[in-house]
Amino acid sequence: DANQSVIAGMFPTGSALNGSFATEHILTDDVYGDSDPVPWLNDELFVPEIGVGRLVELPDEVIGLITNSMDNNATLDPATALSTAYDFLTDGGNAVADELGPAVAPGSVDTLINDTWTTSDLESRIAGLSTPDLLSLNAHFGPNELIAPDLVTEYTTENFSPQASGPPDYTNKVIFSVGCNAAISIADNLFTTTAPGEAPVVDRAKALDWSQVFAQAGAGAWMGNTGFGIGHKNTVGLTELINVYFAENLAAGMTTGEANWYAKQRYFAQLGVYGPYDYKVLMQTTLYGMPWHSLGEVVPDPDPAGAQGAAAAQLEATTESAAAPLTPVNGTATLQ
Repeated sequence: DANQSVIAGMFPTGSALNGSFATEHILTDDVYGDSDPVPWLNDELFVPEIGVGRLVELPDEVIGLITNSMDNNATLDPATALSTAYDFLTDGGNAVADELGPAVAPGSVDTLINDTWTTSDLESRIAGLSTPDLLSLNAHFGPNELIAPDLVTEYTTENFSPQASGPPDYTNKVIFSVGCNAAISIADNLFTTTAPGEAPVVDRAKALDWSQVFAQAGAGAWMGNTGFGIGHKNTVGLTELINVYFAENLAAGMTTGEANWYAKQRYFAQLGVYGPYDYKVLMQTTLYGMPWHSLGEVVPDPDPAGAQGAAAAQLEATTESAAAPLTPVNGTATLQ
């Protein structure tokens, strides 16, 4: 069942997320990347023509993403890759692994693809690669959980980013997933309580989503779904296919923003007739991070500390935004 109304109760009544899902709407950034949407029944289908990236969530996290990108010239020279999958996602997970092959050294794409792996297996595999540079996490998901093949055991955002130690280092790395609702961004204040005379307390189990923990970890890009991911049992299709195209585009040298929108354009171009599931999977795949992030040799930044460059860029952006409307630069746009 891909009806978003079934998860509305996860979010407080009256919140934007609750209202969106209760009324069966799709959360998408593609409206910012398509100036000429396709008419579809009594609605519009947005197929982006430029790369769009979203930055989340707290000011320090957003600034950290910008600084990491500048320090590394928005470039990752990948050495390792990992693709996971089980059940009907198996064919898509294998296809992604094949497409990532050209981006790393021969034999450097690892896989965890079977119907018996556990969350401990996943943690061990990730640790063994010292966090893979390219990580395709294909599993059943929620906004703050990944579910193992037994469909019971969970690997949560709190497991990934313990409050005491914080997240592992994913600086500049690329992560993407076909998982359901994996890229829903949950504002911390939805699950924050404040007692008289005490500091606000965030319920991390509910508020800490994947998009935020990957931002905290410094990931160069995170791509996932703001709704239910959908795949075929006997072939690679729907959300799986967009992820395979994304991996292929990255390995071919496209930026993350280009890889995302080219994947959607290619998916759409191959459809003679498109239905509700195509409409859904096209518009809910969402990219977080700088959309000009790419793979290749990292050229050292002349300002390695990053602070001077970040401050100058922030000042320039603030000054210019007061005088002129936002316009895409080099076919990309960034949302905050």
